[in-house]
Amino acid sequence: MAQTAIESLDEARETLREERRRVADEREAFDRFAHLLAGVEAETPTADTGSRALLVDGGASAGARAVRDHYRSTVMSVPHYDSDYGDSYRESLAIEFGPDVAAALDSGFDARTKQAVHAAARDAHADRDRFVDALDGEAVALANHRERCLAIAEECLDIADEARDCADYGTLDALRTRCLTLEADCDDLAGERQRAVRACRVDLGLPDAYPNLQEYLYAPLGVDYPVLAATTDIAARLRDCRQTVERRLALAS
Repeated sequence: MAQTAIESLDEARETLREERRRVADEREAFDRFAHLLAGVEAETPTADTGSRALLVDGGASAGARAVRDHYRSTVMSVPHYDSDYGDSYRESLAIEFGPDVAAALDSGFDARTKQAVHAAARDAHADRDRFVDALDGEAVALANHRERCLAIAEECLDIADEARDCADYGTLDALRTRCLTLEADCDDLAGERQRAVRACRVDLGLPDAYPNLQEYLYAPLGVDYPVLAATTDIAARLRDCRQTVERRLALAS
């Protein structure tokens, strides 16, 4: 019982560590891209610079080509890019910086376009930075809840062992009280977690249509809220343990 509940939290922690690594890689990639971008000289617009076909065919201005090369060597070179995204250069630009910025690069790389691309890169970096902070907070919360869940689960096992061959009314009554206290602890833990999930959503400023951070992170595990699932599992075992104690109490009275 305890092992199953704790294993689910350990899987969640590993998933979280992997996600943090990916987001941190992206954060650093956008930071590097912004620094490289600063060294690309803005061009004076001309009547015949740029078109989408020229960009795709490699005939874009020198500035636009430099932006493309820097973007590919940073943002599109993170280890997980192909497996997680697989977007083309222009698709990625439109997703990360918006279609207007992506379209502007079709016409060259003047000062206004450079400013827009640099601001978009900085925004992308800041978004990843905030997300890393949220993931770090989630990691601390997971570690804390794992420790508390493990302590409750182990005490439940101790109570079950002590009650197994016990016929003393006073001892059984004390064990029943311990079960009730631990059940209340589980309720408190679940309530605390639910409040933290809601607070995290507010802190990230997620739109209504977006899933909670925990749903996004843990959906591949088959359980969106592993802390609540573990707490519910342990609470159910505690109730079973208490009911066993109460049956023995009835026989001892």
